[in-house]
Amino acid sequence: VIAHPYIFDSKYSRIPFGTETRHFYIGVPYRREFLESALGAEFSMKTGYTEIARGVWFSGEVPRETAFEKPDSSLMVKREGRFVADPMLDDASMLVETDSGPVIVAGCAHAGIVNVMHHFRQKSGHDSFHAVIGGTHLGFAEEDGRLLKTMDAFEEMGLDLVAVSHCTGNEAAASCYNRFREKFAFANAGWRMNF
Repeated sequence: VIAHPYIFDSKYSRIPFGTETRHFYIGVPYRREFLESALGAEFSMKTGYTEIARGVWFSGEVPRETAFEKPDSSLMVKREGRFVADPMLDDASMLVETDSGPVIVAGCAHAGIVNVMHHFRQKSGHDSFHAVIGGTHLGFAEEDGRLLKTMDAFEEMGLDLVAVSHCTGNEAAASCYNRFREKFAFANAGWRMNF
């Protein structure tokens, strides 16, 4: 398992519950030691941009450079007994070199999907990408123009395919479909694409 060292942090979601706010654990449900000893998992923790297989690149930490991609304020991490905003430095994506062109595979894109694209552009030297696949975390974006700016960035990157999933949210996915039409897909469970 190739991942950022913070994947085992105590991660929580802060959710309003009646008149109070509660914190619900959303982190990895198993300790690293258990996964290694009981299941034989082997972890390779990385923070930097790394080739993990021929033509497959792990993003490492993605710099937060766009002004409009704000962190999700409901995501917390427990540090020294206190809940603090989770910087989500363990958010990771992959760049896969394919015959059709470079493809970005995002998890949830907590760093911001535009930041992810810019990071891969800077690290790989690619000016454009064939596809972006995965979560974009746009389902949690405030009404601040982020969705429109993100779709503009998809066009700027010359994407032939925008394949969104889970945390993109239905409304943002519908907006992407209406804008990109034949270049759009729902990357739901079981979805397949050949490159």
